[in-house]
Amino acid sequence: MTLVVQPPLTSCTKEYQHQFHENRKANYRGWAIASLTYSLAIVPLLVFVSPLNFVTKGAWRSLGLPNTDSQKTVAVLNYKADADFTKPVKEGDKILGYEVTSGFGDRIHPISGVKKHHNGIDLATPEGTPLYVVGRTEGNKAFTGYADIWCDHNLTGSNAEGIAAYVKTPAFPDVELVYWHLKSCDGGRRGVGAKFAETGNTGDSTGAHLHFGIRVVGDWAALNFKSEWQVPTTGIVRWSLEGKEPQKVSTKPIVERLRNAIAGQESNHDSSAVNPHSNALGYGQVMPENIKSWTKQCLGKELTESEFLASKAKQIEVIDCKLSEALEETAKLSSDEDTQIRKAASIWYSGRADLYDNTNPQTYGAGDYPSIQHYTKTVLERFKKQ
Repeated sequence: MTLVVQPPLTSCTKEYQHQFHENRKANYRGWAIASLTYSLAIVPLLVFVSPLNFVTKGAWRSLGLPNTDSQKTVAVLNYKADADFTKPVKEGDKILGYEVTSGFGDRIHPISGVKKHHNGIDLATPEGTPLYVVGRTEGNKAFTGYADIWCDHNLTGSNAEGIAAYVKTPAFPDVELVYWHLKSCDGGRRGVGAKFAETGNTGDSTGAHLHFGIRVVGDWAALNFKSEWQVPTTGIVRWSLEGKEPQKVSTKPIVERLRNAIAGQESNHDSSAVNPHSNALGYGQVMPENIKSWTKQCLGKELTESEFLASKAKQIEVIDCKLSEALEETAKLSSDEDTQIRKAASIWYSGRADLYDNTNPQTYGAGDYPSIQHYTKTVLERFKKQ
């Protein structure tokens, strides 16, 4: 089988559009032949050597593949164990505030009125909402840090996709990510996180929205007896809209993660550290004037500075006590976790939550220190890595 290679281009000319369709048709024909050939070769073999029939659940397991469409999607895209990341998208869900107006599966088409299969999900995004390249760079494998994007213009006729983007990345070698009804598309090879398109209202559409789909390609297409289109998961949609990989939910308590982040920033986790300019003490660099009142509040007894510095366990107990207070305060100020963490870090650094985005350089005595904005962003980065 010969696959027609689609070179990355930077624009979508009429000639390119025509060649794009011809290439995709040729590739689909190639996959169909490969699928049939593979099936004719492997099915009798499996039936002969195993009591499990190939189309049973047991056979899927024997090949190391899950059985259902939604499970296959999770298997391909499960780079994080976060349940939200791997959750199949359904109608009525909200992703980053955008409502899913139509889910995956059979539906009554909103224009034709005919029942047919919907091979993706529709997200009610305003026209011009940016889309970003999904993918990741793994260690020294820099080749994974890009995607090839093919743009297509199918603006008229029944089931017209409008301006469409088809994205392939080595980071997800078994799937093609599909975006339809776009306002614009910038084809070619793009780095991970780069903007490549904007959502729109082109083609067969009743209003501004994004149609997003996942098509299984590669060897799995030959093994797939069901639809080649898979149920999108929440994380991969978020990734496309945010331009960054959704973070795995940590099993560590938030206070512990925040304490670790602050200690890394303040003292490099050194419980014996003493600041040469402010005389701030220990793991979290607590100011000397706060030692008595904070230890009285959090430990039930006042400690001297030397007693406090001598006990890492007591330092951690006091830090966790005060950070819990800060988090309770910031939870009332914002519903966004990132903002809550940054404001709590601002309270620790400056005493005030509202200064978390202040860009003024900080000084103490003869020492120069980062702005509050830089400090809180760095703490947030440390927090998210746990």
